[in-house]
Amino acid sequence: MTLLSSPIRKPIRANSGIVFRPDADTVLWTPGQDDAFSSTLRDRSGNNKDGDLTGASWTKTANGLTVNSFDGDNDVIDFGDDDSFSFGNGTNDSPFSLLMWINETDTLATRHIMSKWNSTGGQAKEWLLQVASTGRLEFHVFDLSEVIIVFRRTDVLIGTGKDLLVGVTYDGRGGADAMDGVTLYVNGGVMASTATNNAGYVAMQPGALTVRYGLDNGSLGDWLGTLGLGRIISRELTSGQMGSIFRNERGLVPV
Repeated sequence: MTLLSSPIRKPIRANSGIVFRPDADTVLWTPGQDDAFSSTLRDRSGNNKDGDLTGASWTKTANGLTVNSFDGDNDVIDFGDDDSFSFGNGTNDSPFSLLMWINETDTLATRHIMSKWNSTGGQAKEWLLQVASTGRLEFHVFDLSEVIIVFRRTDVLIGTGKDLLVGVTYDGRGGADAMDGVTLYVNGGVMASTATNNAGYVAMQPGALTVRYGLDNGSLGDWLGTLGLGRIISRELTSGQMGSIFRNERGLVPV
């Protein structure tokens, strides 16, 4: 698909009214764009890890929030690889948090929100936030040495056809109960969820896979819908902080 065009060709400006400000722990922050016809999604964290758009287009929500639209056919935004995107060293994991405003069209397939992952093989994949084909929000991590995936999944469906702020926090504990240190959020609230741990899990290992929105490095997990205001933060946000981010941004989308 092609980038969104406008009959009067006015550029879509970076989103206004956003209270969130990146700090030293903000690894990636994509609050919108200055140019509706750009093939680059700017990282405003200060780290300059801009993403390259392939297929994904620019659009606006009913409330005027600039987001990216994905048509479920190999659309992706790729931010490359960087040490700051890895949260494990093979021996220990470290804390981090992920957030994204999503609007999923359907749950007919597993759809990846953001990831450093390859679903097609045992490469050094690391972490994944997705909506499974069951309609439940999931967070996965992978231990390459032990070839073990552990994950946490919401107990209920999160819903389609509506704007939602989804997020995950991980305290970085690693080990046999790693997923006990994970909390899943929707619209600032903690979601009831179930951990699937494995006694053999130790920690993630850094690899060369890139961070992507909407599609993993194995070209699986095509997102169908919109994604916006993505964040990677290298600490475990509190429930109060997650709730505050939602309350500050809910007026930007037709929640």
